[in-house]
Amino acid sequence: MAASHVEGSAKNARRELAQFLKGTSLPPAKRACVLDPDIEANFSSAADYIVGNFISDPTGAAIFRNQDTLDEATRQIVEGFLMFAVLVGHAIRYVAGLPRSDGYEPWLLENGFNPIAARGLAYVITHSARRQAKDLQLVGPVVAAIRTLAKPRQNLNAARTATKLLLEAAKSTTVFETIFEADLDRELEFVRLLECAIDNGPSRRLMEIAVSLARTQTLRRGPKTKASSIAHECILRERLTVDGTTAYSYSEIEGDFTDGLTKATRREFNEPNFKPRAARNRIRRGRSK
Repeated sequence: MAASHVEGSAKNARRELAQFLKGTSLPPAKRACVLDPDIEANFSSAADYIVGNFISDPTGAAIFRNQDTLDEATRQIVEGFLMFAVLVGHAIRYVAGLPRSDGYEPWLLENGFNPIAARGLAYVITHSARRQAKDLQLVGPVVAAIRTLAKPRQNLNAARTATKLLLEAAKSTTVFETIFEADLDRELEFVRLLECAIDNGPSRRLMEIAVSLARTQTLRRGPKTKASSIAHECILRERLTVDGTTAYSYSEIEGDFTDGLTKATRREFNEPNFKPRAARNRIRRGRSK
């Protein structure tokens, strides 16, 4: 019973792996990036070999059923592939079970991505964009809390409130990664000092770090970047379009943006009035530095 179940799971995983490999073998006209011809030829050959010899062909299926009859070297190769197929198959099933994207998934399909990659990428992009937008909303309160701890004379209640806010930000957001500029040792030290400050109040060292951060961090004012703009920028920056362009189309006749990516972002975030200029301008400013 257990053996039959495992064999069935392996068969499904191998079938899904074959579909995945076939889907990723896209013609050059459908891709934003250019693959090395030799690598592409080898990849396509490998995909055809897997499908033909280990899934479609009865002989290949028989090999999996009779692994014990194989010599040691061949059996290790077959077992290694089987494990790989099962792992990839489970990953594909997980991605296929993600919520369907109304905007980016169809757009990515139109730009040559296979269905699994389109759904997975759409989920990652929108999920990351929403988290970043949430983090941006917390930058102001986090900087204000750091400034509170940097004051030489502190109100204990205010210091405790600031400490709790900073600890929550450290656990549930990526704000600290930006503030500490990838200085992980200093970030971890700051978090440990915050945890001690809950019961004992701010230490001298905690205040020293807060003072140094307060000198470099400025409280951001004005509207924060929305998740839709962050996601749009991500797609442009990664050049996920067929031709790799970051341009948008604007129709004077319609008085609106008409390119497919802008329409996809509007559908994805349900924002009919979304405009792509801010996202594109951020990329252009980044390239000019």
